[in-house]
Amino acid sequence: LLGPGQRLTLLRERAGLDHVQIDNFNRICCPDPAGLDFFLYDISWVNFCNGEPDVDAIADETGITIRDLTTLRTAMAAIFEQQAPCAVAVKSQHAYSRTLLWQERSDEEAAQALAHYLNEPAAMTGAERLALGDWCLARGVELATEHNLPFKIHTGYYAGHSRMPTDYIRAGHLARLLAKYPAARFVLMHTAYPYGNELIALAKHYPNVYVDLCWAWSIDPYSTSDFVRRYIHAVPANKLFVFGGDTTWPTAALAYTAQTRHWLARTLQAEVDDALLSEPTAIALAERFMRTNQYECFQIDEKRRQIRDVADRQTQTA
Repeated sequence: LLGPGQRLTLLRERAGLDHVQIDNFNRICCPDPAGLDFFLYDISWVNFCNGEPDVDAIADETGITIRDLTTLRTAMAAIFEQQAPCAVAVKSQHAYSRTLLWQERSDEEAAQALAHYLNEPAAMTGAERLALGDWCLARGVELATEHNLPFKIHTGYYAGHSRMPTDYIRAGHLARLLAKYPAARFVLMHTAYPYGNELIALAKHYPNVYVDLCWAWSIDPYSTSDFVRRYIHAVPANKLFVFGGDTTWPTAALAYTAQTRHWLARTLQAEVDDALLSEPTAIALAERFMRTNQYECFQIDEKRRQIRDVADRQTQTA
């Protein structure tokens, strides 16, 4: 087991990472003393999107008891007021337990589903959970936009599951959501494998869609290489993030960086060999895909400043 300092050294110096973005499957985003500028955290929104808000934990965090839709909305706003200053993004993996297909839901529809959830959660129907989840996802996107945070969504292939209903995982199911919130920044992850061409079409069509290759090289490096080549010739260059380890093990993250560098070099070299890119252009794209795009989308410099300000205030009041 590696201590915090050893993890930082391994990931920053040996893996050559600028920072890591961590989803701890909760909403708490605090300055991490092990590496204020390095360990950045997401606000988890998956329970909301599943139509299963963890009301007891929310009450502990915010002091707000969820009794109805009004108090749920107030609690959501309080979560962002508390956590957004140190959060790098909002994250949901609800495709593991429900379809990505999103529909706009009325307050009345969501209120009825929430009342059933609060009184008889085990008796909720799948349709009610979808209704409440869709409503909560929309409110999360609105709050993320208000607080200038990207919204990450898992698309495509499952990890660690024996079941994978492929009708759940298509990125195209999100088209209504993408169109409804043009001011939001959506980061769609994992190439939506095996629906990569569908994700390329979304990124080409919607200005608010970014593509994160987190985990993708490990799922299928050949398909990911092909995805990058197709992306280059279809989508603006500023919307692709070429690396993410998607692992809890720092040593695995180190290995995934080596895999990514190998396959990205191979992919870009193929473009040069086919006379589709010049070598200087390929190098410039590598820099953009590996670092510049992430800095711009997640506004890393400003986020680090906000985290340091919060850490300084905490030190002063300690």
